[in-house]
Amino acid sequence: MADPQQLSLDQRFVHRRAPSRRRKKKPGRKPAPRARVLHRERVAVRKEHPVHATLRMRRDVPSLRNRKWIRAFRETLERGCERGDFRVAHYSVQRDHVHMIVEATKKKALASGMKNIGARIALALNRVFRRRGRVLDGRFHSVVLGTPRQARNALRYVLLNDRKHRRQRGERLARSSAPDSHSSGRFFESCNERMKAIPRIEVARPRSWLLAKGWQRGGGPISLSEVPG
Repeated sequence: MADPQQLSLDQRFVHRRAPSRRRKKKPGRKPAPRARVLHRERVAVRKEHPVHATLRMRRDVPSLRNRKWIRAFRETLERGCERGDFRVAHYSVQRDHVHMIVEATKKKALASGMKNIGARIALALNRVFRRRGRVLDGRFHSVVLGTPRQARNALRYVLLNDRKHRRQRGERLARSSAPDSHSSGRFFESCNERMKAIPRIEVARPRSWLLAKGWQRGGGPISLSEVPG
């Protein structure tokens, strides 16, 4: 009787499990449709250095470029623009976000002040548009301004932000002789076409050297016809 021989296994006939049509759900929270400000430790804040802060609204919030809302925003900002260790010096309201240049004595004062401003905005917005629910889309974004050039660029970006968005939409921009009505530009006495000293109402007068005078060393006066990059 012949010795038994081991047969080779033909790989073509190896049984394989059919792949599942359903994709396994990855654990954790689904990614948001828009990138949000990460929960990282914020940089240190000093009273000498102003901060460019941005609050973004959720997608279901109506456009903020609304006269009725702007009136309510100015009223609520007038009551909360200065809290001793925190103050709002400039702002600009766009369709779905609000830019502000603020001053704070330290990081904790900045967080507390922005939380207060965010709550005021949410309450006023829900009241004006007769809606309920969340308003802000995540945390506020902040950039500390430490040099005259950074301060000038931030002022130019905030006060002329509407011109930037209009150019992005392909609109033709004419030479401007008046600041954006949805911003604090009418209180900015240092624009070379707008030398009017009028009392501030919904914003506080800056105390830091960079916002009061130092920004001019970063490139000179700001023209209302400029378009931020």
